[in-house]
Amino acid sequence: MIEGQNSLRSYISTHCETFDLAYHRYLYGKELNETLRLSTIYHASASSVMTFSWILGEFQGKEEELAKLVCQMRRLGMDALCQKQDPYQVDD
Repeated sequence: MIEGQNSLRSYISTHCETFDLAYHRYLYGKELNETLRLSTIYHASASSVMTFSWILGEFQGKEEELAKLVCQMRRLGMDALCQKQDPYQVDD
C-alpha cells in the first residue's frame, strides 16, 4: 500500500534518507555539516518523489532511465559539497 499500514511511501522515503546520509558520511569522511546534511535530505526526498512517480505510472520511462536521471540530478548539487570525484558516476 502506498499509504496506511506498511506504507510504501514511508518506507521508501525513510530508506532513501537513511541510505543517502550514510553514503554521504562515507564520501565526506566525517559527520556532515548542516549544509551537506540538508542537501542530502533534499536530494533523497526528490529521489523518493521520482520513484513514486514511476510506481504510479506518471513517469513513462524505463527503470534504467529513471536511475540515470536521479544520479544526474544529484551530481548537479552534490559533487562540490561531497568533495569527491564523481560520487554519482553512472555505469551503463
